[in-house]
Amino acid sequence: MGRILLGIVTLSAVSPAATKRCIEDRYHEAGLLLDAGRYAEALIVYKEALKEDGVLDGKKRSRIFNNIGYCHYKLDDLDAAIDYYRQALEIDTDYAVCLNNMAVVLMNQKRYKDALPYLERADLIQKNVKILFNLFSAHYYLDNRKEALAYIKDAFRLDEDYTEDRLKKKNISREDIDRLKKYIRD
Repeated sequence: MGRILLGIVTLSAVSPAATKRCIEDRYHEAGLLLDAGRYAEALIVYKEALKEDGVLDGKKRSRIFNNIGYCHYKLDDLDAAIDYYRQALEIDTDYAVCLNNMAVVLMNQKRYKDALPYLERADLIQKNVKILFNLFSAHYYLDNRKEALAYIKDAFRLDEDYTEDRLKKKNISREDIDRLKKYIRD
């Protein structure tokens, strides 16, 4: 009986602040794993942090769902990524990074039309070269040339180096990039 009582006293001695620090440590650890490209390990740690339901505020919870979605995306589990991005967006509908991430997954599934509302909403919330480039890509693949040109022009204006790099990654030749830059400047 003494052991049971001791266990109860020990458990009640853990303060909510200590529990929150523990979750913050897990969140930080998972972020380091994510940055290192260790997505499967990061998933485990993020999911452990989610178990502490009462301690996490909404924004932090939304960020964890987004990061879990990103891990699934990097592990090529696109359906799971979409599920976690949806959960993040249920908590924080104005989370531009997550809106963009959702659109990227949908575009990877060649669902460009489905991706557009997420990208358009993200663009309203935050002007960002990644979002602009993704809007360009979605419109390009949907054969909306006028809209695609407007977004690539904005992307070049915001960050020319990033935009050129992304175009190169899509195997666009140097000559075509230079022609595009000349066309949108004229």
